[in-house]
Amino acid sequence: MRILYVVHTYPPDSWGGTELHVRGLARCLAKDHDVRIFCRSGDEARDDGSVAHGLEDGLLVARFNNLYRHDDSFEWVYSNPLVHEAFETELERFRPDLVHVHHLTSLSVTLIHACKSRGIPVVFTLHDFWTVCPRGQRLHPSLEICEVIDREICHNCLSPLWPAWFPPLNAEGLREADDLETPEPLRSFDAQLREALGLCDLLVTPSEFHRLKMLESLGTDPERMVAVPHGLDHAMFRRLHDGAREVRVIGYIGSVIPPKGVHLLIEAFRRLDDPDLELRIHGEAPVFHEERRYLSVLKERAQDARGAVRFLGRYDNGDVPRLLEDIDILVVPSLWWETFSLTIREAILAGVPVIAADLGAMREALEASRAGLLFRPNDAEHLAGRLEELIRDEDLRCNLSNRRLEVKTLQRNAEDYVEIYAKAREISQQREDIVVPEPRFPEKKAVARDGGPKDIKLSIEKVGNGDVRVESDVERGERTRVTFNFAYGPSSEATQLKVVIDFNEAGDQSESTPTPRPPRARSDRSPRREEAAPKPLRREPREDLVQKDVIPDSASFGAADMVRRATPEHEAESQEAAMYSMDERVFPEQVKKLDEMVGKTHLEDE
Repeated sequence: MRILYVVHTYPPDSWGGTELHVRGLARCLAKDHDVRIFCRSGDEARDDGSVAHGLEDGLLVARFNNLYRHDDSFEWVYSNPLVHEAFETELERFRPDLVHVHHLTSLSVTLIHACKSRGIPVVFTLHDFWTVCPRGQRLHPSLEICEVIDREICHNCLSPLWPAWFPPLNAEGLREADDLETPEPLRSFDAQLREALGLCDLLVTPSEFHRLKMLESLGTDPERMVAVPHGLDHAMFRRLHDGAREVRVIGYIGSVIPPKGVHLLIEAFRRLDDPDLELRIHGEAPVFHEERRYLSVLKERAQDARGAVRFLGRYDNGDVPRLLEDIDILVVPSLWWETFSLTIREAILAGVPVIAADLGAMREALEASRAGLLFRPNDAEHLAGRLEELIRDEDLRCNLSNRRLEVKTLQRNAEDYVEIYAKAREISQQREDIVVPEPRFPEKKAVARDGGPKDIKLSIEKVGNGDVRVESDVERGERTRVTFNFAYGPSSEATQLKVVIDFNEAGDQSESTPTPRPPRARSDRSPRREEAAPKPLRREPREDLVQKDVIPDSASFGAADMVRRATPEHEAESQEAAMYSMDERVFPEQVKKLDEMVGKTHLEDE
């Protein structure tokens, strides 16, 4: 059978749970089937919209390069004609017997239309909540779970991520300005997602909990949605623990972001009165919802703990078995509805007892395996009590450590999907007369080209010994962005300072001129933190340091979006300064507007 997998990103570009599941399943099925991958990449070294093919782990992978340079509206986030066209080419080349969609963010929901218009069976695994929540987690920036989907609340939740497309609504749900759009983007999102999901032959979820939540949200026929838990490669994990050894290390493995509840774990650890205990936190702390200080806040809170708290940073997927060797209890303190929890299963395979929040599929995982304890969600005191219970009770630890066989193997998971695919092909034949609507795409807004300068001069002054890199992009006259990157702070603790000036945002605007920013790589954002007013950037020309960028005729030039990534304690030590200059004789109005925007811009910590 020829099987085409579609996923939003794929290793080595990203190593998330969905990507790892797809990689493992594809490699396992490739022993008996022809399996290929179609995914999105974000390679700045390649042309936007290009497709790169490569053989990886014996699998042919096609990577569509989406740099978000064409996104004029929210609709482009989920309905992209460029992705659609490239995907149709892949379908014609490969002619798959079945397409298994795993995620479509940064791709296009219309890929399902492309399959069904050719009579190709489609299976769609709903790995998270993206089909009903553009952020993917049904978690408000306040870290409260969205029990009920309220699109007015969703609108304001999405506003910090895409402010031009989701202008904030006031308390009465009215627009703050007469010229701002209503929440129409979400109505269109719902309509197109439901249409696409209705075309799929089978929908799959990684847990029964997630299946019930998606049925509740989508109103889909229950017969067309099945729960199929993921399988893991048991060979990666030898039996590492029997639970008998004394507890000395409590561990966390995963992204260090607020929804994962790492702050809750640290608070619980601070309540343990044992200086010999150690808490090890493995994982990166990426920017989440524009929150850049989470890691520094965690480190500050950890200072009061009796035992040592170690932040060990990034790890590779292949490191997980080794990390688990030194962990006596693994804690999964997530605040959101986890839809599967790969980490819990990895710990079970390693014989490490687990304590997890009594929430979502985490409860399902531990009730089925009987390999751990649950604590009340968002309750540090109860978590501390569970830790003390497990630390004291050796018999309980031994019992929880002996549950390896409760985890499905990757081979068994592949066999499950062979059955799923057979059922999907049968259903597809029964639905041969299904009417496939024409896919709907957003219109590409024209850019006015009458007038405007032929070039703009930018200058940058480098003070001190930090590295400076200047980038610019010009996309057919539609977008011009100049990026300054600095090494910031003392060499031993250098961080980055980044200044982006986007001339597509605040010039003379008209109906034909796109104004929104392109979406960023992460789909989860929250409001920016209030911070002290920054010191103004000096603005003075330096003829010997002028950078020139030729810009095609356009009336669309605009705002400076400046982001400073540095820690406050480095403020006094930093000797880096950025300056810009523009030829006011050529473009006086844009210079004035840029000055105004710089005055309003705030600087943020990484």
